[in-house]
Amino acid sequence: MASFNWNGPDCKSSGWRANFVCRRTETCYWKRMFWHSNPSRWLKYGAWLLILLEGWSSRSVLGASPFVRVPTDKSTLQDAIAEVTDGGVIETAAGVYAAPSGGFTVLDYDKGFTIRAATGANVTLSGGGTTPIFLFANSPGRVRHTITFDHLIFSGGTSIQNFLGGALTVVRNDAIFKSCIFQNNAANPSISGGGAIWFESVSAAFEKCTFTDNTSPNYGGAIAMSSACRTFFRECTFTGNRVDVAGHGQTAAGGAIFNSDSLIQVDNCRFEDNHAGYVAGAIYCGGHWKDPLTTPTAELIVNNSLFIKNSALNNPSVNINSAPLGGAIHIEDQITGKFSNSRFTENFALQGGAISSYRANVEIERCVFLRNHADGSKIGESLGGAIIALSSDNVDPSSDFGTTNRRSIILTIRDTLFRGDGGSKNALQGGAIFASGDLNAAYGLNGVRQNGTVDSNRAQVKLTRVGFADLVTTNIGSIPGSAGAIGGAFTNFVMDHSIIENCSTTDLGGGLEFVQNSVATIQNSIIASCRAGSLGGALAMFGGVLDLHDSSLVENSSTSTGQGGALGSAPAAASGDGVPDTNFEGLVQNCVLSKNAGGPTIWEGDRIDSPFNRIGYGGNQIFVVGQPAFFSQVTGNLTVAELNSVVVNRSDRTRTKKAPFPNTVPTSAPVVGAILMLPPTILQSGAPGETLPIPSDLIFASSGATAQVDGTPQRTNSGVIPTSVDGSHTLTLSSATLLTPAPPSEVAANIATRLPAGTGQNLLIGGFIIQGSGPKRVLIRGVGPSLNAILAGTLQDPALELHDGTGALIASNDNWRTTQLGGLITADQAFDILGTGISPTSETEPALLATLNPGAYTAIVKGTNNTTGVALVEVYDLDAVPAATLANLSTRGFIQTGDNVMIGGFILQGGTGRAKVVVRGIGPSLQTAGISNPISDPMLELHDGNGATIASNDDWRSSPDAAAIQAAGLQPSNDAESAIYKTDLRGAYTAVVRGKNSGVGVGVVEVYVF
Repeated sequence: MASFNWNGPDCKSSGWRANFVCRRTETCYWKRMFWHSNPSRWLKYGAWLLILLEGWSSRSVLGASPFVRVPTDKSTLQDAIAEVTDGGVIETAAGVYAAPSGGFTVLDYDKGFTIRAATGANVTLSGGGTTPIFLFANSPGRVRHTITFDHLIFSGGTSIQNFLGGALTVVRNDAIFKSCIFQNNAANPSISGGGAIWFESVSAAFEKCTFTDNTSPNYGGAIAMSSACRTFFRECTFTGNRVDVAGHGQTAAGGAIFNSDSLIQVDNCRFEDNHAGYVAGAIYCGGHWKDPLTTPTAELIVNNSLFIKNSALNNPSVNINSAPLGGAIHIEDQITGKFSNSRFTENFALQGGAISSYRANVEIERCVFLRNHADGSKIGESLGGAIIALSSDNVDPSSDFGTTNRRSIILTIRDTLFRGDGGSKNALQGGAIFASGDLNAAYGLNGVRQNGTVDSNRAQVKLTRVGFADLVTTNIGSIPGSAGAIGGAFTNFVMDHSIIENCSTTDLGGGLEFVQNSVATIQNSIIASCRAGSLGGALAMFGGVLDLHDSSLVENSSTSTGQGGALGSAPAAASGDGVPDTNFEGLVQNCVLSKNAGGPTIWEGDRIDSPFNRIGYGGNQIFVVGQPAFFSQVTGNLTVAELNSVVVNRSDRTRTKKAPFPNTVPTSAPVVGAILMLPPTILQSGAPGETLPIPSDLIFASSGATAQVDGTPQRTNSGVIPTSVDGSHTLTLSSATLLTPAPPSEVAANIATRLPAGTGQNLLIGGFIIQGSGPKRVLIRGVGPSLNAILAGTLQDPALELHDGTGALIASNDNWRTTQLGGLITADQAFDILGTGISPTSETEPALLATLNPGAYTAIVKGTNNTTGVALVEVYDLDAVPAATLANLSTRGFIQTGDNVMIGGFILQGGTGRAKVVVRGIGPSLQTAGISNPISDPMLELHDGNGATIASNDDWRSSPDAAAIQAAGLQPSNDAESAIYKTDLRGAYTAVVRGKNSGVGVGVVEVYVF
């Protein structure tokens, strides 16, 4: 074979240049992004608000009536707003209520209230296409209040004033929206957005709301928010909202939602057919850089949601200079984005078909990306079919004009599937993912000062149990396609226990391609049946370091020029712009390379002069059929035996031993394979319109034997099969059977106990233990008045305390809407509690939100002013994908008779029935803890969610599971105490402790989940 021309057309056509992609695509876009281009735009808002409120700042409209009907009591909604008292209700009859010019206004009114539709009534607040509908604003320093909007339709609101939403504007106040509809509203000012809603310094909660066909030419087709807002969406639907209207702005962002320096939490929501003219078809989130840099200035949390057919693409009437990106989501700068249990389907952009990230921290877990694509027709387009993550600093205000080094992207993905359709193009480069680091800061390029180390400026990408299937990258004209599944430029990449199968590219790296001094670690993974048009059927890499071990590269191919059926590599020559020569180094060890076709299994670009290809191979099984095992431009074709002994002498007088320890040649193709279930459990919760439960997929890859999945022979050795069955699944290859990774056990999503709350030793005390590797976010509630409908003698004003394992008080609350600061509680929590969807129904009931480290905690419910009555103490696990678990509930209180026995409830969810549970009823042994009146003989019952008794026990030694209880180390210390051991539990259960022969006294109910 002819020697490779490192500086000629071969290099240009193959993409081996160290700067093949990054500087051609990143700099033009990121110099112009939103606040980077015009930070002063936000300063104008404060001046506008003062003008708006001039003449209103001294007005305090407290009202006279707690309940006002429109039009029965007041003929207009504005009159009703003036009339209603703080905390009152305005109820509107069916009809269309036209907003006056400028909208209905609540300006510096010192009150909050509810506006609701009468039962069964359709109530529309209309702007008639000419005016905003509602303005609720406070000037600086005023006390915040809350308006609740209930079952209202906001339609035809229109604003041409900057920083006014088309339908509704809320400033320095709070709002709750229940089952509201926002439709056909528009914000058409010169620089701001918010087609339906504008929020500034607002806490808001939306439940079961719908946003349809709202528009803005600038940003936030449905909602725009800034200045430390906290907004929670639950079971909402966003459809047809857009900022890609004719004549839209150059930075039209957030087809549905635009967020600056705020928190957004999205639970069980649907985003469909929303569109941006530049970036983020559904949701845009950005956070300005601010000390401390470790604390996000913005957050986006998405759980159990669906993003389908959203896009970022400029309107044909608008010419923009950079490729639109983030078909569904875009996040940038000092922000953390967390996505779990969600689906991204058929979203589109010219870069990052589903998600784009710039210098942000992104965590993705248990998600599915299906048929997303980034397609374009010119240089700088079509990168990252599902995700693009970029890092380069530029000369703009966000980096102090190139002098401050901002972090490179962090991308962490677990238990997630990326899939195409096997035929349609997903991208030019990176059919699923394209990530790049900050070459500008690392090497002082493009006007940016050299800052940080090479390693600190690399992008950080970590994948664990991730599957890639049926992804395709193809050329754009003469620009070669590459990286069928994953592309990395100047990236620190780690992949563990993952599968890449049946992915392809027209040129380089059928599975993966890494360039620009990347560092890649691939372990315990399989790359199978992938195809490259020219080089590296499984993997191509140019410059950098590769650690590939304990993995399999099988049945891949190079389809046209016959180079590197499995691996293709080369060093990277300097590109002439400051990036130096980069050797290719590392080690491929303990791997199986089998039945790869189309040329030598391993192909190396190399030479005697620097830069060098120093990669080594050791302990691998290399099985070839009719092809050379190895080729190097220095050595030519080699057998495995020749590879084991070859040494390359370099011009710098160094020597490269290509096999630091021997490789072997098996007599037949090794039997290898892997199987994953993604997500690892069947999801029981989803977005509006989704059919539940939501199936998972089994992705498998194999070689050397016919594949059987769960006993069914497969037509191919690699593939994807849907499944609606939880639990372990099998891949059988001849006599070998492989299992999916152990599915997660159930976790206690809720633990609760009901009992009379007394005083002294008879307080209601709930103990719980958090176990695991990280902190857990929990909601703790004390419930009393809400029980009035089912019980007599309830505790009417409960108070709640939280203590740590030392007994120290770390948080307390009386009424959940009034946060008591101190200890763990550092900011108002009312809207965060509301945003969980499980806030107490009575405002006199207490609640605490806390993020707790592993350890033991105690929640105490008592009556205010020593009142007594039946109460409930509850602990809810709020983590969508927990790193820690609620492992134990232990509640102590005074057990009586009738309705006043001790009742402990718990919910197990998220697993496959593998959890073990021990429930105990404790009494006599409490004497050693100083309890003077313990219940002497507790009896225990366990009921399922339908109320049926599934187990009972009096004295634990009489249990048929006594040995299992002892083996778990959870046997009670007194033989008169009771215990139940159960497995295969999933769902809601209730444990009842009562005294034998109607005995009473202080007792404890305990639930252990392990």
